[in-house]
Amino acid sequence: MSYTELKVRFPVGRKDYSCEWCAQTIPKAEKHFHRTYIWENEFNDGRMHLECERAMHEVPREHLDEGWTPGDYARGSVDSI
Repeated sequence: MSYTELKVRFPVGRKDYSCEWCAQTIPKAEKHFHRTYIWENEFNDGRMHLECERAMHEVPREHLDEGWTPGDYARGSVDSI
């Protein structure tokens, strides 16, 4: 699997977004994690709640390399749904 992170920032949302990790809404005006990256030779970007971004770093890399979809994990947790 091929993943290259290009840009990371922590903006305050100008509108509601969907979290890549838990698929719940990130409400407008909430500070969150935003990344721009290349996955499998395609440009992507995604947003996560701050607690979901922290949880993502607790999951072994080999599990993430296998791929996951929004909503696979509970908000702020490494527990899959």
